[in-house]
Amino acid sequence: MAEFLLIIVVSFSLVLQISAAYLAYKIYRFNRLSPLWLIMLSAFELEVLRRMFVIFADITAVSVPATTMFSHTLMFAISLFLNIGLFGMMKNFETFEFVQKNVEDKAKKFKKKK
Repeated sequence: MAEFLLIIVVSFSLVLQISAAYLAYKIYRFNRLSPLWLIMLSAFELEVLRRMFVIFADITAVSVPATTMFSHTLMFAISLFLNIGLFGMMKNFETFEFVQKNVEDKAKKFKKKK
């Protein structure tokens, strides 16, 4: 019973992670403020891959040291990507001139279309 409950929780977690990756993609497509969003998106997608890997290992009851190493390597890559992306975006948002310039450029393009 506990294993079944664990699989349900991990599966729901995977669905939520896929949703987060999709939302990150929509944010990137919407504002394209920085290519650092692509790094963030990659981190979310790697987390989806890692969670799928964990679910597969739980269902098949595979517990090989190589699977653990793969999962930990993915966790490291995810953390690295998130830190790079967030640090870079933080630097961009420390000066609102960057944001203001992008908003002004988009407003000009929007006015030209009309």
